[in-house]
Amino acid sequence: MEFSIDVNNVIGLDTYERTRFANLLKQFSKHKDKNNEKNKYYEGKVTLGEVNLGIALPPGMLSLEIGCSWGAKTVDVLAARSMFDGFVGVNGEDIDVLDRVVANNNLVAEYMKACRDELKYGCTFATLSADPVIGCQIRFHSPQTAAAEWNGEKGRIDCGFAIIDSVPDNDDLNWKPSLIYYYTDDAIYSIKRRDNSTIWDATRYSHKMGRPLMEALIWNATSDKPFGRSRIKEPVRRLIQGYVRTIANATIGLEFSTAPQKYLLGITDDQYDAVINNKFKQYVGSLIAATTNPETGENPVFGQLPQGNISPHVEMVRILATQFSAATGYLSQIPAW
Repeated sequence: MEFSIDVNNVIGLDTYERTRFANLLKQFSKHKDKNNEKNKYYEGKVTLGEVNLGIALPPGMLSLEIGCSWGAKTVDVLAARSMFDGFVGVNGEDIDVLDRVVANNNLVAEYMKACRDELKYGCTFATLSADPVIGCQIRFHSPQTAAAEWNGEKGRIDCGFAIIDSVPDNDDLNWKPSLIYYYTDDAIYSIKRRDNSTIWDATRYSHKMGRPLMEALIWNATSDKPFGRSRIKEPVRRLIQGYVRTIANATIGLEFSTAPQKYLLGITDDQYDAVINNKFKQYVGSLIAATTNPETGENPVFGQLPQGNISPHVEMVRILATQFSAATGYLSQIPAW
């Protein structure tokens, strides 16, 4: 999703809020490429051009597609163990108000999606807003559609924004944001794009919560990374690259093993042309015949080069799988909400 806003074109924000909103946009832009990369590894869309060392893989093979589900597996296997069924009150009693909130917002299903985003990117965001029908509306936003600033003194989000709605671009191939909610300690700003314009209108809706109506669901946070760390971290991505590269080498090696290299020595020019013009026929034929070379008097010699062995590739995949298992072996840790 293409996302670019000139904060000077946002009508309705004062100087202080405009500055904070601009900082959020910078944070969003700063992490955009990394988040796209994590999503790419999750989807298994790693090209050989990204992993080729320039030694074994020829340039002509860079278009070969190798599927790898390791990125999705490291996220999904843990997300499947984190389940949300609802809230329980004192003595195990149901809480009618919360049960209605869960049902109206379809939280059981939405949590599963949010949990995957949390593990994929390191965090995801939950936001609250008023709704005239259900009262309280809860939405989840991945870092691909939201951003927030952390307040170390308060130990929580200081401010944040989330893309609520988008519209197709002129070519209908890309989508661009049309409605953004900006969250502060005492208000939610609805920032809406004017039709076919670069001008945005901000409308302020105050609240009394004393903190932004935006919370982060965080996985594996540290003191210097309060918004968590992705399960598809750098070492894991390098192991996935190794897998893709190894499988590509094994695939190429298997092709050579299936069609082993043969040779004929001491043949005439006419015999050479016949072999070259019918390579596949010579490969699958059960009999290869050749007469004595009248120019040299030599008898043709037929031979076959040793077949390639893919065992080293299989062993390498086993090594990579062992390292990958060690790097992602956090099954005892379940994301909390």
